[in-house]
Amino acid sequence: MSVNGKEVLEDLFLDASVWDVLHAPITYPIEPWNTFYVDAIGDNRLGDAILAHYHIFGSAKDGMVTTRSVLKAVRFDAISYKIHEPERYAEAVVFYKNYKDKMTSADTHPELIRAILQVDEQNPSSLWIPWLDSDSE
Repeated sequence: MSVNGKEVLEDLFLDASVWDVLHAPITYPIEPWNTFYVDAIGDNRLGDAILAHYHIFGSAKDGMVTTRSVLKAVRFDAISYKIHEPERYAEAVVFYKNYKDKMTSADTHPELIRAILQVDEQNPSSLWIPWLDSDSE
């Protein structure tokens, strides 16, 4: 993957280009997450990049988004995208299914990729489920 790329890898969970994160520190001033994001994309660790993305945009702090873990926030966002933006979500699913085959053990947050893909396997009528609000992962 291009570390200096101006392109967005996929526009739901990784919608900041590496170039923007590197060259717009006023817009994205959240270190060490900027560097973590760039390194993760360069190393093809997209689960790690998603974690950094949630921190860069201020929606996560210390692994939590408000009172939810980043994992629950990713699940919630995946459900929202599947219901409200099904075409874009379907494109993201294809992207992550292709990535899943290339995932390495260096990616320390593969559960974030799995969460996106698991939502795709569920029936839309059953997507608003209690585990989103419970403490269990």
